[in-house]
Amino acid sequence: MGMRLPPADAFRSMTKKVASPFRKSRGPDDDGSAEDERKGELPHQTEVREFYMKQSTQIAVALLIAVNFLVNIIEKEIDPYPQGPRKKHTAVWDALNYFFNIIFLLELLLNFYGKYFKPFWHDPWNVFDFIVVTNGVLDMCKIDTGISLLRMLRAFRVFRLFKRVPSLNKIIVSLGKAIPGVANAFVIMFIFMSIYAMVGVEQYGEFGDSGVYSTFSEDSVDRNVSSLTARGNTHGYEYYGCFSRSFFTLFQVMTGESWSEAVARPNIFSADEGHGGPILASAYYASFIIIMQIVLVNVVVAVLLEKMVSDEPPPEGEDQSERKPPSAKYKGRDLGGSAAEAFGGDSNLGDVSSSVVGSLKATFGVGSCRTLIATPPDTPTVEPSAVEPSTPVPSTRPPSAGDLAGHGGGATSQELAELRGEVSGLRAQMAEMKALNASLDEKLTRVLNTLVPKDHLTA
Repeated sequence: MGMRLPPADAFRSMTKKVASPFRKSRGPDDDGSAEDERKGELPHQTEVREFYMKQSTQIAVALLIAVNFLVNIIEKEIDPYPQGPRKKHTAVWDALNYFFNIIFLLELLLNFYGKYFKPFWHDPWNVFDFIVVTNGVLDMCKIDTGISLLRMLRAFRVFRLFKRVPSLNKIIVSLGKAIPGVANAFVIMFIFMSIYAMVGVEQYGEFGDSGVYSTFSEDSVDRNVSSLTARGNTHGYEYYGCFSRSFFTLFQVMTGESWSEAVARPNIFSADEGHGGPILASAYYASFIIIMQIVLVNVVVAVLLEKMVSDEPPPEGEDQSERKPPSAKYKGRDLGGSAAEAFGGDSNLGDVSSSVVGSLKATFGVGSCRTLIATPPDTPTVEPSAVEPSTPVPSTRPPSAGDLAGHGGGATSQELAELRGEVSGLRAQMAEMKALNASLDEKLTRVLNTLVPKDHLTA
């Protein structure tokens, strides 16, 4: 018997249901929901937001921030004194301060109104702007908050450039994303420095307690040298007297700033007993430099560079899909079965194929999607068990207008064209799944040939 096709409406409903996993979800503009989202906006909020986000507006604000930063530099250069009789140009600096505070307050109000309410506070840069501008307004109103450090926030206004200059913002974002890896490196550095600091307190904390220490000379005669520092403390007490001082001394050694003569050489050239001698002192400082300055500091730099390189966009003109793994092409679909194994465990394609076959079975009453797509209308259906795996698939053709119209569909030519397009799409999807399964079979065969000797397979 020939295969009986369903009415056109039923076929269209089935194909839409089958193809739904492959269709992208519609955005707000597709169903008019964008207008519903704008119902909760304030009057002219969209216009204000668009004006604030214009490139010309952002460039103007960035220039004002840069000019304000230069004004602060000039003030601290030619008139560095705090408020008082020694300050020469108080009126000029106050006028410029009022000007920038008012401009930045208006800019903050525009930003706040355009992104009212939650979107504004979700951006950390907006929170930083709010703190800086609020501090400027309090200073402009001569409100004494009791916190003198708040005036120093004016110098940090330049940080607001980071969210407006993409290249600067990229560096800050990369640093923020690299914090977990860098934090681990810093923990390791802290542990090593702590160990060396405790050894320094134990070994050199009492060095030169009497005010002098013995040292070697060319004629092998010990000489007493003063162990007092410029502050009148003994060498051991000032550099290694407790854990915090020893820790800071080692930090100075790690930076390479004036440590060899002031810190290390008195310990290396000491002839006093009880401090390990020159060999132990040399090994102590040399190993610290190798571990901290040569190895771990470069580990921190490597972590930062790795994060910044990994965040770089692909070169222009390069297809993004070529950079993705095969499974990314089917992300969001229900894949499973053997095709999922071909993609390293993704559970998508098998479920889609099952839903396709299930829908075809329920609609056409056939046992295989191959029977539906590959069999002409007048060809008897064949159960899957009767088809050998190696049997070639016959040539296919879409249902004709007579095939569909003769089964009560009453389909128009436009509907028939849509049905042909949907059938072609299903056929392409099934061919793609067949190719994936063939690729999986080839991989499994290679694995079996590798793990199991051929003579065992033959036996």
